[in-house]
Amino acid sequence: MKRQYRQLCWEYDYYFFKQIVQYHQKLRYMTRELTSFLTPAWSLLILIQISVLCLHMFALFVPGLLSSVAYFKTLAMTLLFASGFALVFLTGEVVATANHAWRLTLINSYWYKCSPRTQQAMTLLFLTTQTDIYLSVKGLIPCNFLTMVKIVKTAYSMFNVMRFERIKNN
Repeated sequence: MKRQYRQLCWEYDYYFFKQIVQYHQKLRYMTRELTSFLTPAWSLLILIQISVLCLHMFALFVPGLLSSVAYFKTLAMTLLFASGFALVFLTGEVVATANHAWRLTLINSYWYKCSPRTQQAMTLLFLTTQTDIYLSVKGLIPCNFLTMVKIVKTAYSMFNVMRFERIKNN
């Protein structure tokens, strides 16, 4: 009787573990789908948006270059570009945070009290959740806040170069 109860508990335990693995597979699938959605034109789009952001910053911060209507239109477009960047990188951070929370939940669970079958499978799951899953651009550019700050710094540096060239030419 006791052996049957233990076997029943272990099967129950493994049933819930399979659900955990399926959830993690869905998280990885969602990450792959988002990455494949962003990848095709992403590197070209980043270069275009950085250059457009630089031109917009240059037009906004050089007085007398634009009329008032064009100034507000440029300001609105700059805000839209910046919010688009923030949305993409925020999505990458949310996916990575979900994986991190998932990993902590697995570590803090009482997985070592589970059945031997579940313990063996759990070590494999630990290996798959070991690193953060960031959305990436062709595997090169991770979509996290650090990368977003670097892109904005690059745009600001290019803006400063353009501004100094204008001052030097006047």
